Amino acid sequence: MFDLAGRRALAMGSGQGIGLDLAAALPGAGAAVAPNGRDAAKLDRAAATLRANGAMVECAPFDATDPGAVASGIAAVEAGGPPDILVNNAGIQRRAPLQDFPEATWRELMATNLDSVFFVAHAGAGADGRFHQPPQRFPDGDHGQEGAGNRHPRQTAPFALTVIAYSEVVAQI
Repeated sequence: MFDLAGRRALAMGSGQGIGLDLAAALPGAGAAVAPNGRDAAKLDRAAATLRANGAMVECAPFDATDPGAVASGIAAVEAGGPPDILVNNAGIQRRAPLQDFPEATWRELMATNLDSVFFVAHAGAGADGRFHQPPQRFPDGDHGQEGAGNRHPRQTAPFALTVIAYSEVVAQI
């Protein structure tokens, strides 16, 4: 088990599915969680479930595919202090044979599964281009240092965001 006591997590796409599973695991390690989603009713149900299990929850309803909504949403979350953890998990799936797959659906997939990752990371990046990232204690006992170049491979993502492998979190559920 890892210790996230005193940390705040912004969990994108956590109204259902994998995102909700990840958001549910974080409080078990001590983190407060800000679940995100664009469907307010779904997000409210997810928050109620999290609270019923003892989680400290502050909902962050905004559409991760809309850069303006992301900027406003991230600013609202950061009003309580910058999140220590970003679970950049917003995503959808649409299936159809290629010949029947409409371009508008393709654009929806790309906006949600790709563009939103950039929009959220970009809006949350500080002056140094990084989400707030305290020094880490890695599973192998190595100590990370702010700005260190020898980060554990699972701990650093393309935008220098702290990440926790899905399998590590779900194993704690």
